Amino acid sequence: MSVTAWDLSEMGYSLCGAFANNNKFVNNSITSIDGDVGIFIGTGSIGTEYTPEADNNKGIRNIINGFETPIEEAGTSSKIHANIE
Repeated sequence: MSVTAWDLSEMGYSLCGAFANNNKFVNNSITSIDGDVGIFIGTGSIGTEYTPEADNNKGIRNIINGFETPIEEAGTSSKIHANIE
C-alpha cells in the first residue's frame, strides 16, 4: 500500500476505541511500478471489543498509476471522487 488511513484495534495493544477520521488525500501523484493498493481507507479489529473508525476521509483529484487496485475504501463513510487512474 502506498497511502493509508487505517485504524486497527488489537487485543493486548488497544486500550480504547481509536479512530482514523477526517484525513484528506488531495491533489497527489501516487505511482508504483508493481503495487497492490494506491490509496487504502479502512479499519481492522483483532480479538477486541473496541470498534475502530475510519470515517469522513477524502480521496480527491489524485493521479494514481501502477497499482493493481488504485483505491480501496473498505466499509467506511468516506468521499472518493475525481481521481485519475
